[in-house]
Amino acid sequence: AKLSGKLIISHAEDCDLAEGGVMHECLHSTQMGLRGISHASETVAVARELEMVKLTGSAYHFTHISCAAALDLIR
Repeated sequence: AKLSGKLIISHAEDCDLAEGGVMHECLHSTQMGLRGISHASETVAVARELEMVKLTGSAYHFTHISCAAALDLIR
């Protein structure tokens, strides 16, 4: 991507940790009876992909970040 000047766009989620969830795990997911996705699914993916950014220097965009821990990593 870096060599061709392309931007990498990521939906940061570790599917193994998402465990079939349909939305961010929170009070609302519980109230609606929906299986939540742990914030760990997002933060693990963001941390992994940030390491790739450091290694390659490629431009990167994370879409719809939903937890503070992932945002802290990006900052």
